[in-house]
Formats: sequence, C-alpha cells, structure tokens
Amino acid sequence: MENIIKYLQLYFTKGLGHKTIKSLIDIFGNIENLYNSSFEEISNRFSPKIAELVLEESLKYKKLAEKQLFLAEKFKVSILCYEDKNYPENLKNIPDPPPVLFIKGKLPNNYSISIVGTRKPTYYGKKITELITKNLVKSDICIVSGGAYGIDSIAHKTALKENGKTVAVLGSSFDFLYPPSHKKLFDEISENGAVISEFPFGTKASKYTFPQRNRIVAGLSEATVVIEAPEKSGSLITARFANDYGKTVFAVPSNIDNKNGKGCNILIKDGATPIIDENTILEEIGYLTSFEKDIQLNDIEKDILNLIQTQIHIDELSEKIDIKLDELTVLLFEMEMKGLIKNENGLVTKLTL
Repeated sequence: MENIIKYLQLYFTKGLGHKTIKSLIDIFGNIENLYNSSFEEISNRFSPKIAELVLEESLKYKKLAEKQLFLAEKFKVSILCYEDKNYPENLKNIPDPPPVLFIKGKLPNNYSISIVGTRKPTYYGKKITELITKNLVKSDICIVSGGAYGIDSIAHKTALKENGKTVAVLGSSFDFLYPPSHKKLFDEISENGAVISEFPFGTKASKYTFPQRNRIVAGLSEATVVIEAPEKSGSLITARFANDYGKTVFAVPSNIDNKNGKGCNILIKDGATPIIDENTILEEIGYLTSFEKDIQLNDIEKDILNLIQTQIHIDELSEKIDIKLDELTVLLFEMEMKGLIKNENGLVTKLTL
C-alpha cells in the first residue's frame, strides 16, 4: 500500500512525467530505493531539480494519494504500480508507461490484439469487426479496445458473446465513465477480462485523454487491427503508436469511395499489412504456420458460386440473388476470406479450389 501511495505522489507531482518516473525506477531499482536515496544521489543521476521534486515536492501530494486509495476501494477498483509483478510487461516496454494502473477485473495473460476503428461504422465495418473478432477469439486471443461507440464496442461485445477475453481501456477515470451508456458493458467486461485506466479519480474524458488512452491500447497489444477509419480518425493515432512500438499494424482495405475507410487505405499505403483473408492476422503473428482449408459451404454461398460461374459484377449479382448490396458485400468478404472468390472494385471472380 505504501508503494502505491508513493507512486501516486510521483504521478501528481508537476514536472515528473511518465518517462522520467520510469527512468527513476529503472535506475534505482524500486520506489523504496528511490525515496531512500539522498539528494546528491538523485542529483548526480538526474538533476538537482528532479531530486527536489522527488524528495520534497512529491510529499505534498500524500493526502491526495491516500484519497485515491479510498475512492478505489469505494468503486471496487484495484491499483497496480509500475513495479508490481502483475503490471503488464507489454506496457513496461513502451517509453512512457503509466506509473499506476486502475483496474476493475483481472488482466488476462492471453496473447492480445487490439481492434479499433470509427465510432460510426458502416454495415460492412460492423460485420467485418464481428468476423475478425470471432476468428481471433477462437485462437484464445484477448481483444483489447477503447470501450467507445462503434467498432470498439462491437469488438468487446463479440468477444464476450464468443466467451473470449477482452480488455477495455478508458479515456477517463472510473468515477466519470465514458461513454456513460456503456456502464453495463464495462461491468460485463470486468467479469470476463478487465477495464483499465491510467487516470486517477476525478478525471473526465477530453480531447487530451483519448490520445493517451490510445497509446495504452497499442502498448498492451502485440498487434493492432484497424477495421474502418476516416482520414482523421483517432484510430490512426493508435496505429501510429503501435508502429512506433515496433508492433504489426493491420488494416482492412476499403473501397476508394468510402470516406469511412480512407484512413485504412492510407495505413496500407504507409506499410500496414492488409487483411486479405481470415488467416492473415494469425499467419502474420505466427499462430498459423501451415494449414489446410476445410471449407464448408452454406446454401447461400453455393448459390453465389453457381451464379458467378467465372466472373460477375457485384451489382448484377445483387439483382440475381436478391440480396441488398451492403449485405452481399459482407457475404463476399467472408467468401473471400475462405479463398472462394476475389472481389476487386466490384468485379467478383470465382477462384479454383
């Protein structure tokens, strides 16, 4: 408990950023050694100013730190400090890990992949999120996301529906849950994974907290998947953090006239791995080294293949099979992931099995 208080003191001290706190702990070994060090020892390793902030200024925040412990107990939230054995190793490896993490639930030990995207997905985006999430959960992969509307919540809900593990990273503190309408979802997540935040009680969501949240989403995960994102989506910030951390970024290709997916196409142009079938992610991360396709066709897939013959435009196919275009687009994506067809700008080609 004393260690957590000391970490919170450092957290609240202006002038001590996350990077500096990480460096202090890495050099002195742990928080106890740091506070037991002399002014000269810290000054020699860092500077007199840093020594003053640690040994004098931070002590002023003890009552504020103790209040955080009281609120954590009230909201049934646990607090992990940087040197805790349960602190996520992936986060320790980013340049500016949070000194403390507020957690409701239990962080899974599973291999983790983050799934992010727009808050206003198309029908296609929703279905692809469900499809990709299901496929990852089947391989016992934990789904990490930001708990927001749209792609985030679809990924969380799908993981829960498939009895998988999922982690939601908040852009606020636990007493100001955002979005507030997701309280029930966050409760469900905490029972089957964890809801976490780096923000102390009393922190409301803002345009400043979300980018900070995004770095945690990227940091917790081995890879990041962007499903559907406009050109200026916050999901691209998450992807940039993942890339900076040396992690693989995946993106779902989008039609060039879909503004909601322009960000994904930009990511692919800049080097992200395009998701071209259901095994792209698993193969890339090494979960699949070789596999045989065991294709089982449902009735509608059989009808589609019979209608395609060799090649057909999606508009003509939609008319012939009497399925709405947006629904057909999702069906074709699923078939493409199975290696049954190829859809290039609306021209659908049957592949030889």
